[in-house]
Amino acid sequence: MNSQNDFVIENGVLIKYKGSTSNVFIPDNVKIIGDCAFMGCEYLASVVLPEGVISIGNYAFEKCEKLESVHLPNSILKIDAIAFSGCRNLTSINFPCGMKCIGRWAFNGCENLADIDIPESIECIKEGAFQGCKRLADENGWVIIRDCLYGYFGPEEFAVIPNNVTDISDGSFKNCHNITSVVIPDGVTNIGDSAFEGCENLTNIVIPNSVKNIGMGAFADCKSIDNVVIPDGIITIGQMTFLNCENLTNIVIPNSVNTIDDLVFSNCKKLESVNIPDSVKLLGFGAFENCEKLADSEGWLIIKKCLFGYFGEKNDIIIPGNVAEIGFRSFCDNENIRSIVIPYGVTTIWEYAFDGCKNLESIYIPDSVEEIYCGNAECDKLVVYGNTGSYAEQYAKEKNIPFVVYQ
Repeated sequence: MNSQNDFVIENGVLIKYKGSTSNVFIPDNVKIIGDCAFMGCEYLASVVLPEGVISIGNYAFEKCEKLESVHLPNSILKIDAIAFSGCRNLTSINFPCGMKCIGRWAFNGCENLADIDIPESIECIKEGAFQGCKRLADENGWVIIRDCLYGYFGPEEFAVIPNNVTDISDGSFKNCHNITSVVIPDGVTNIGDSAFEGCENLTNIVIPNSVKNIGMGAFADCKSIDNVVIPDGIITIGQMTFLNCENLTNIVIPNSVNTIDDLVFSNCKKLESVNIPDSVKLLGFGAFENCEKLADSEGWLIIKKCLFGYFGEKNDIIIPGNVAEIGFRSFCDNENIRSIVIPYGVTTIWEYAFDGCKNLESIYIPDSVEEIYCGNAECDKLVVYGNTGSYAEQYAKEKNIPFVVYQ
């Protein structure tokens, strides 16, 4: 039996379980299981929630690795994000009629969870809710719940997603190393965060025009993929979508795209062809970081007036006059550079632009610069040149960098 002292309860919210018994019966006066209440309980094997409990909070039972069974009361309405994530020995849980919502990644990594029944009362099952639940797979290896794909555990290298799927949820194919080709059916509207992340042997994928959203890191670390056509209708290419796709050589971006977010093509070192339509109004931090083959003959990688990198060999450089922003990590760790002249017209210098430039001795910053977000890490020899009363002078004083009035 559990002692009342095993539970910290405030106004009907179970804040923390302090006991060490394996089979837990939660007291009748509890209405809400609070965030992190049982997180990491190493002894917990089963838990029974009393009638009256209406919700289970974020991370409530996360990484309770010995937890095998959970009994939910008819009063339960929702299970919040990551509530049972990492409960790898959880085999059974009941979802009562009347329940409304299962939160994001709620059962992520519950690899032994089997034979669940989703009642019609559940109105929302959020992204990644059953990611990694391989015992929920059908005979072909697909985990599909209500037309949403949560995972693939089949042996096939050439995967054809079933036609009834409309949503590819977060992490559905994450680290599926055997996959070389995927056919996405017309009718899929969403590719979730990290959906194909780490599919290092994936070489061929066609994204149908029905897709309207591609999530963050969807194809990150797909090291073998070489060509991608973004479908018309996509508005935003999310953060890190193609991060570290080191063999990607060509990308086609449609006129519907207005945002290429942070680090989208970072470290795509073989990318040599990309069209940036006029519709694109926002390029995120490091969107083309280390995309050396996109640089011009002088080594400058400039897209829409933003400098993403310099791959030339000069020690003393003058940044081209068509640059308006010096981008995130654009000169980072370049130990060859000795001096930099920034042209009038540049307004912003972003984070880490010159970090690690150990031999950088001087930089001229014009009066047009209004914002500087970078530090001067490892730039021990640096002297800033500019005009009296300029933002450059203010910045140098704030960072304790020697400042010289430019003559």
